[in-house]
Order: sequence, then structure tokens, then C-alpha cells
Amino acid sequence: MAAFNLDLGRWQVSLSFVRPIAASGPRSVGLRLHVLGPFRAERGAGPIDDWGGPKAGRRQALGLFAFLFDRGVRGVDRDEVIDLIWPDADYARAELAFHRTLHGLRGVVATGWEKEAIAFTNGRYRLDERLIGWTDVAEFERLCETALGTAGHGGVELLEHARRLYRGDYLDDCPYYGDSTEVEVRRRALRSLAGGAMTRLAAHYQEQGLHGTALLRAVEVERIGLYQTASMNNSKLDSRLKAQLPPP
Repeated sequence: MAAFNLDLGRWQVSLSFVRPIAASGPRSVGLRLHVLGPFRAERGAGPIDDWGGPKAGRRQALGLFAFLFDRGVRGVDRDEVIDLIWPDADYARAELAFHRTLHGLRGVVATGWEKEAIAFTNGRYRLDERLIGWTDVAEFERLCETALGTAGHGGVELLEHARRLYRGDYLDDCPYYGDSTEVEVRRRALRSLAGGAMTRLAAHYQEQGLHGTALLRAVEVERIGLYQTASMNNSKLDSRLKAQLPPP
């Protein structure tokens, strides 16, 4: 059984029929995505710079990719993307720009399996999970979670690794999507996770008598916008260290 979804302007049609299973087509190497802080994507040995290909704008294509990536299995509706990237354009022109951008993005990230990599199913566009090989955000979350159940030096190493991955806000510099309200819930959750990790590190270094390193970690909490007097007062940091922190 094969299912096809057609996106024809304002009409979206699903067709199903039986056919022989074809041999699997070529697959792009899984992308490595750095989305905490400045965005960077790598495929094989090199970065991806021109997201739109020769016929679509780079900023629009990257904004579409960020939207698709953050939504994951929920996918995105065509009109949601148009409202985000082309809100002031005539609908017919915006729709044409959307399909041109989608075509360019597919060609860049998934040569040879374009329509599978960004599939249209049940009226929504979704990234195929095989397209993404590794992300810093998934690794960051994994390290923080694992550290919760790891005592001593092992837990500290995990948190330090997580700290190095957190270079800044989630999808911070992605055009269109990075400035939208859509991204804020996940962004705030990741800030909170980072702040908790750094506060734990500060408390650990203080207990070890490494007051300079403890102060550096505590200041990092403030730098990512998470410094809260009540939170720090409830931590294990002593009054001497708290007194050296900048005001909220």
C-alpha cells in the first residue's frame, strides 16, 4: 500500500493504492545540528551554508528548516509558515514563495530523497527523523538528565560537558523562527535546565574549596538570564560567594 498526499494550492488530497515495494533510494548523511547559540549545521566533513539552493532565499529556507525541526513529529501547516515568513505578502505570491523555498530546502538537505525527507502527510509537513544524525540540544538534555543520577566526580564531568554545549539560547539566531513566540516555551525550559546545571556546579566547587571556579559558574547563571535571588539563596552557596554575585 502506498499513500500520496498532494498539496495543490488550497486543496490537499490523499491517494492510496497498492504497488510493488521499490528499492530504497539514496539517503543523505545525517545532519549534525548545533542549535544552542549560533546555529551551525554540518553534513559529512563540511558545513551547510546555502540553505535555499540556487532559487530560494537562504534566510527563508533556514527559517522554514528551524520551524520544521522544532515542531518535530507535530509538523507544520503551510499557512503557519506563510504567516511567519511572508505575513505581508499577497497570498498567491506567498504560496508560490513557500513552495519555491520548500523545493530549495529539500534539494539542499536531502539530495535523492527530497520528498521523503520533508514529507507532506495529513495536511502537514514533517522532517524525516533519519535526516538528523545528532543535535547538541538532545545531547545537552541527555547529559543533564544522566547527571541527576550520577554522584561525585562523574556527575560533575557530565554537567561540565553539558555546560560547554550550552553556547546560548536555543535557535537564537535563526531568521524568522528564532524571533517568534513559537520557540519561547522550549527556549525557557532549556535556560532553566542550564541554570540548574550551573548552580549545581557552583555548589559542588564551593564544597571542594574551589571558590574561584564556583563564582565563575554562578556568574554564568546570571549571564544566561536565569539569576534569581530566591533560587540562589536556596542553593548551597554560602554567603561569601553570594555576596560576590552581580545584582539581578
